[in-house]
Amino acid sequence: RVNDTLGIVEWFRQGSTIPVFQTSEACRPTVFQMGTADADLALQAALKVVNDVDAIDVNMGCPKHFSTHSGMGAGLLSKPQVVKEILTKLETNLDKPVTCKIRLLDRFEDT
Repeated sequence: RVNDTLGIVEWFRQGSTIPVFQTSEACRPTVFQMGTADADLALQAALKVVNDVDAIDVNMGCPKHFSTHSGMGAGLLSKPQVVKEILTKLETNLDKPVTCKIRLLDRFEDT
C-alpha cells in the first residue's frame, strides 16, 4: 500500500500491521532481496514488488540455519537444478534485472 504520510510504499504479511518491506522514490535504485527455495513462490513475491524496485536479488549466500534448513540461502548452492528453476522463472517473467548473492565455498571449483 502507499503511505502518503511518509511518502513510501509498504508491503505487509496478511493480517499483520508490521511492514515486511518499504521503499520510496528517494531510495532508488532499490533492489529487493528474497530468500527462497521455490521458483513459483519466488515469482509470486517478485510480482508483488516489481513495479516499485529496480532489480530482484535471490539470496544464495546466507549460511544461517533459519535459511539453510529449508533449502534457502547457501543451501541453494548444493542444488544447481533448483537454482536454475528459480532464476529461469524470474528471468522469463520479469522485465527487471535478476541477480543472486552467493557465498564462496571452501573449494573454488564447488562455487
